[in-house]
Order: sequence, then structure tokens, then C-alpha cells
Amino acid sequence: MKTNNKVNVDLVDLSQNMLDRAKERVQEYTSGQVNIYKGDFRTVELEDGKYDVIIATMVFHHLRDDKDWEKSFEKLFGLLKKGGSIWILDMVQQNSPEIQEFIYNERYGAFLTDLKDKEYQEHVFAYIEKEDSPRPLVYQLNLLEKVGFNKVDVLHKHLCFASFVGFR
Repeated sequence: MKTNNKVNVDLVDLSQNMLDRAKERVQEYTSGQVNIYKGDFRTVELEDGKYDVIIATMVFHHLRDDKDWEKSFEKLFGLLKKGGSIWILDMVQQNSPEIQEFIYNERYGAFLTDLKDKEYQEHVFAYIEKEDSPRPLVYQLNLLEKVGFNKVDVLHKHLCFASFVGFR
């Protein structure tokens, strides 16, 4: 596999600890410039049309209403160069309430209980209920197309997590 070790990287996160850890890890793989921006990606000032690739990991499930989702996807579309791409890994809901019950409450719930215990599962579920508002994968793929991405695809889906991509 051919690698490019002179890639410039901009990191954006609300947590300084996460930014410091990410910069340390990324700097190992590039001799390019690694910049950090502490703040919300929706309000941090970044240059439109600058980016070849945006990677968004566990970001979007924190968005609130449909307007917030659309404005966020529009902003990221605008940051990309023509031909650029966004690679997303995030929590997703299911379209069907019955499938959501099975995948989320039963399967993901069992995973969390097995990981630690029932109290941990309840803690995670309560946090998600209070702080997060994931949307179905189909919703997000359609929204990517709505804001202008001309190619979208699913890379992987397991339980309530999905990885997908959109190209400008």
C-alpha cells in the first residue's frame, strides 16, 4: 500500500485531552502540519473548499433537530474540495421500531451488560437518552445526497453503529 507521510491534518474536538492524544497519534504518521482546533465543528472557523477528506467519528449522534443535522452536513460539504469525501462512523437508529427494539435494546443492551453489568447498560442507555439523538442510516445517507454529495455508500453496519461515505 502506498502511503503519503506529508499529509496536513486539522483536528477538531470539544475536548483538549482528545485533541492532545489525537495529535500525538497522528503526528507519528505524517511529517505534515497537524493543527488542533478546540471547539464545536459547527462553529470553528475552517476554510471552505480546503479539505480532500473529512473523517467524522462518533460526532453526529450528538446533533439535535433536523435543522441542525442539515446545517451540519451542509457545512461539511462546503469544507470539501470538489471530488473530496467524508468518511463517517457513528451510532444509528433503525427505521423500524421493532428492529430498533431488537438491535438496540436487546442486542446492544446484551453487549453492554456482558461488557460490564446491567447497571452499566442502564447508565449508557440513560446517557444516550439524555445527550444523544442518533438518526437512521437511511436518513443520513439521504441527507448527504440532499446537501450535494453525489455518491454515498455504506461501508459497514453492526448493531447500532454504521460506517458510510459520501463524495462531493
